[in-house]
Amino acid sequence: MQEAEEMYLRALRGQEEAWGPKHTSTLDTVNNLAILYKSQGKMQEAEEMYLRALRGKEEAWGPKHTSTLDTVYNVGLLYSDQGRMQEAEEMYARALEVYQNVEGDHDADIEYLQEQLETLRAGRQASSQYPQSDSRNLRADISSDVVDQNNQTARMRDFVLRVLM
Repeated sequence: MQEAEEMYLRALRGQEEAWGPKHTSTLDTVNNLAILYKSQGKMQEAEEMYLRALRGKEEAWGPKHTSTLDTVYNVGLLYSDQGRMQEAEEMYARALEVYQNVEGDHDADIEYLQEQLETLRAGRQASSQYPQSDSRNLRADISSDVVDQNNQTARMRDFVLRVLM
């Protein structure tokens, strides 16, 4: 992981020098570096890189371009992993709305994103229905849902990686 980070940083410096910090290829490397940071557990660094990539992609391609939306989704995944469910929900909903307009309602990836959003919303509703002192019981009640959500998250990560390749 350390060697991969060093290579990404080296590539990023070279791209920034050659093409500038806002070039779309540079932004792809920024996004990929964010993915690496997230996998390393460096959440603050991952968020900084994702948001940098998102701002640049919005400027270069606009807020409705699929590459921009992939980064929106990545930010949503990060927020979800951090327990920032309201922010994750906003990102998922933003991506879903535009994906539906661009790719149609029957696409498997859109259906999967809808499931992710519904699961996130259901989890937020369930947690708001239980008092803080019952949180251990809630965790036991929804443990199978968490396993399902982790499997879904892995599927979506695979989808995102396919899109980035």
